[in-house]
Amino acid sequence: MTSVVKDGAAPDRSSGRGASSSIRAAGLISSLTLLSRLLGVVREQVFAALLGAGLHADAFQIAFRIPNLLRDLFAEGALSAAFVPTYTRTLTEQGPAAAHRLASRLLTFLAVALGLVVLAGIAGAWPLVTQLAPGFDAVPGKAELTVRLTRLMMPFLPLVSFAAVAMGMLNAEERFGLPARYAALCPGAEYGPAKRWPHFKELAERLDLPVVLLGSPKERAQCAAIKGRNLAGETTLDEAIELLALAQYVVSNDSGLMHVAAALRRPQVALFGSSSPRHTPPLSDKARVLWLGLECSPCYARECPLGHFRCMRELTADRVLEKLGSDPVFRENGA
Repeated sequence: MTSVVKDGAAPDRSSGRGASSSIRAAGLISSLTLLSRLLGVVREQVFAALLGAGLHADAFQIAFRIPNLLRDLFAEGALSAAFVPTYTRTLTEQGPAAAHRLASRLLTFLAVALGLVVLAGIAGAWPLVTQLAPGFDAVPGKAELTVRLTRLMMPFLPLVSFAAVAMGMLNAEERFGLPARYAALCPGAEYGPAKRWPHFKELAERLDLPVVLLGSPKERAQCAAIKGRNLAGETTLDEAIELLALAQYVVSNDSGLMHVAAALRRPQVALFGSSSPRHTPPLSDKARVLWLGLECSPCYARECPLGHFRCMRELTADRVLEKLGSDPVFRENGA
């Protein structure tokens, strides 16, 4: 399992990020922010079409305003302004484990504090509505509807606050726009070139899902030539495990990350060449092994002693795609 530890080695965060990386990150955040604003316009149009400008619209606006005012403080105001720089500094100076402990403590505090705030808001909804919307009780049913909606919307506050903390953590670690559904590819193998399948680039270009590439810092250049989100050398072991656990499926060489994916019971295709799946198979009912079993394999050499590398070269991307498309374990998981 030594190779797994190396695959998950923490990057040197003390080195400066490149200007191109900063520009890409800023561009992505700006684009997503613009998209959110456009969706906000659509939301307001739908709101106006459904509720119009009557009693129900007024009640909704006031009921939503109460938790929304608190959101500005707990989710997008002073909390975010204080948390993100502190988290970033802790991440840089003390490492990911200390930063995650900081975030855990904050989330625990928010769960308790905002839970009390929500309970207070539900209990005191009537005086809150009276203060924010004087005159509503002059219209029969209007104040009662507003109070009822206020109580329903109060749990919105802790949920959006938790999301703001998670977003701050992702931004501090330069994680922008990771897709909800993706395939994890692990092109490296610490043992040597004889274990490394040469067709990952072709496979990534032909997959229907977005691709996330995982591996060690030494494999970053190899992964850079493959289409997808290159996270090789940028994750801790814990983060690599989380990314494998959330992947729709995994394609890997016979490596440490292959065994991690098997332990997580993720659907995977494990590619064998110079080694043998009879000796080091992925121990999972959701793993599918592809191995040509040539007369010269397994040789257990770090490099092909015959120079032809047929055991991996002749294991084509078509074979992997056929397995992904035909095996029920992948179809059931949305491959």
